Order: sequence, then C-alpha cells, then structure tokens
Amino acid sequence: MNFTDLRWADAGMTILSASVDDAVLTFPADEQNRHYAAVLAGELDVAAFLPPTPQVPEAVRRYQGLIALLGIGITEQAIRDRIALIEDPVQREMTRLRFEQPEWRRDSNFITWGGAEFELSAAQVDQLFIDAWSV
Repeated sequence: MNFTDLRWADAGMTILSASVDDAVLTFPADEQNRHYAAVLAGELDVAAFLPPTPQVPEAVRRYQGLIALLGIGITEQAIRDRIALIEDPVQREMTRLRFEQPEWRRDSNFITWGGAEFELSAAQVDQLFIDAWSV
C-alpha cells in the first residue's frame, strides 16, 4: 500500500492518518497493526500532527471582544475615544450604539470600522474573534 501524507492524526500520537489513492485511511498506533509496524520498522516516515485551523466565529459577546482587545492593548476607553472623534453626529451615535450591542458580528460595519481605526488587518481581526470565543 502506498501512503502519501502520512501523519499523526492526534496530539497524543495514538492514531495515524494517510492518503491512499483517493481515500484517507486512519489506523491506531498499535504494534499489532501492520501499517504501524511499518512505521516502527522505519519503512514509513510520519509527519507531525497538525492541529485543525480554528474557525472564525461569526459573532462573539461584547465582553468577550473587549477581553480579547485588552490582550492587544486596546481598551474600552480607547474605543470610546475613537468614536468621539467621528464628526458626523448621526454616524457617531450609530457607531456608539453598535459598540454597545451585546453581540459583535464579524461581518458588521462596526467591526470593519474598528479594524480600520486601530490599523488591524483582516487576519488580526479574525484572530481576535478566535481569541474572544475562547474567553
């Protein structure tokens, strides 16, 4: 059997996975398993476990977002100060209301505005949502 992309399928190194033709085969790290025996005999090289890429949540609670922002040095007051600088009173009030909503959506105008105001890339904003979700 010709394996490609043979790697550990879990962080505990108890399961391996490999591509075989158009299928994915998983098998235990058990000396009784002939595929694992080939690994032990040095006939097959095993790549390191790659944890799955975390998904960016669509929304987080406001408090989660504030805690994640605090982790990169952006305080609630800093956000309020930026909102206060918006010249148009209607836009300023709408932004304040969006800021105070109990849920922040990743695809919202407020998040786009905040990312631009604090010079955060889309990838940085995505990571903040991932970090916030774990709070």
